[in-house]
Amino acid sequence: MSTLAEPNKTKVVPFDWQVLSAREMWVPDADGIRALDSPTIIDGMLREGEVVSLIGGAKTYKTWIAIAMANAVASESSFIGKEVNRARVCYLDYELKLNCFRKRLSIVASAQPDNFDFKCLRRGNIRLPAIRDLKDLIVMGNYKLLVIDSLYRTGWLSEENSNDNTSKELGALQGIAEETGAAIVIVDHTAKGGGKDKSVQDAARGASAKAGFFDSLFLLRPNENAPEGNPQVIVDMVLRDWPSPKSSPILDLDFSNYQLDLEVVGESSKGDKNGNKQKILEMLSERKDVGASYREFDGEFEVSESNARRIMNKLISEGLVEEFKKPDEHAQRKFFKLKEPL
Repeated sequence: MSTLAEPNKTKVVPFDWQVLSAREMWVPDADGIRALDSPTIIDGMLREGEVVSLIGGAKTYKTWIAIAMANAVASESSFIGKEVNRARVCYLDYELKLNCFRKRLSIVASAQPDNFDFKCLRRGNIRLPAIRDLKDLIVMGNYKLLVIDSLYRTGWLSEENSNDNTSKELGALQGIAEETGAAIVIVDHTAKGGGKDKSVQDAARGASAKAGFFDSLFLLRPNENAPEGNPQVIVDMVLRDWPSPKSSPILDLDFSNYQLDLEVVGESSKGDKNGNKQKILEMLSERKDVGASYREFDGEFEVSESNARRIMNKLISEGLVEEFKKPDEHAQRKFFKLKEPL
């Protein structure tokens, strides 16, 4: 217990820290406010001292994209169209054999990479690092980006579905990130079903407490409208300390000639997780005045009513769609059609 001296009395403080004065901490101008931000690693996505999660299901190329992110930071090349500041990187992979990782790294990196260290931890006879070990690893290597791929193989979570345990066991990562100034990217898997109809915050497997723990969440979803044989993923982002993006980039992955060309080829509306917005618009265009209901959207696209309702509210607010009633249908059943232009 510490003490706080005041005139004529001594006040006992029950913690080894003291509360701060808002008056003294207040910053009066835009330049001063911007100066409070930690240095940027990837513009609009990642700063030093942050802990973020890259989430994806099967066939969303999580490791490929994580390696591409790490290589971009190590080489100061742009990442999905965003500016990058060069920093030393360490990648801890828990899933791939050494030569498999080397193959992927060589396909991703068009030139011999510098500032990029890695370790494959798949072997059963190797001691896996505890969270407390990461601080020494970061400090000794002078790393500013640490990638952990994947969370479920680390052994850090004693009960993956426990909110209490998840918060306590992962909480140490935040302290390490703040103390070292390194950003930590955790690759994670989606919940059962691939998180298809879930929000970004609810898509990760295990406890829901994960969503509140991370500074940012990046969710990879397959682009169902991609050309046949041409892999594409949509990157949905939830950011704590960056301006919220109005749309989600669509990434095209071209593996021609043993080189990965990762390119942004379009944008998907926020919340349009599987291209359902465009599918609904096309369906309404074909049906003209006949329109369609939530039940028909579900039958055609297997989209839940809650998700269809969210998309429809957006389309109505954009002035693209209008609701109408059919005289021969139940009064509570809603139908929608494209709105006639003025």
